[in-house]
Amino acid sequence: KYKETLSLDGCTDCPAHSTTSQTQSSSVGSCVCDPGYHSSVTAQTGSTVAYTGEHLQDSSSRCLACRPDTYKDSRGPGGAGFDTCTACPSHSQTDGDAKATVSACKCWAGYAGQLLVADRDVCAPCAVGKYKTSIGKNM
Repeated sequence: KYKETLSLDGCTDCPAHSTTSQTQSSSVGSCVCDPGYHSSVTAQTGSTVAYTGEHLQDSSSRCLACRPDTYKDSRGPGGAGFDTCTACPSHSQTDGDAKATVSACKCWAGYAGQLLVADRDVCAPCAVGKYKTSIGKNM
């Protein structure tokens, strides 16, 4: 919650799928998106419009679910100041949107691996003489 004005009114809820990280917040700009969600703030460069990942800016700002096959494991902007979702490792996918960890990414059929640590764990092809028929569990 946050409160922008000096008054007896109560505090305002942050937009859905967001919260503040501290008490005494005084604007919607203090609200940050939850894991699995990114900010709706965009910028246009030429004819390209892209999500900037900035903090929510005004009451029309929203937190949008990370699209399928992506995840976001932190609340608010990440280390580079961006609030964007990360693609699943190669040869993996999620079973929906709004995923908050790399472990939500599951290896494709024909690939195996346990995805627990981003940028380290991978889905490797099944070895000669072995196979896996479904997405997910290592079988």
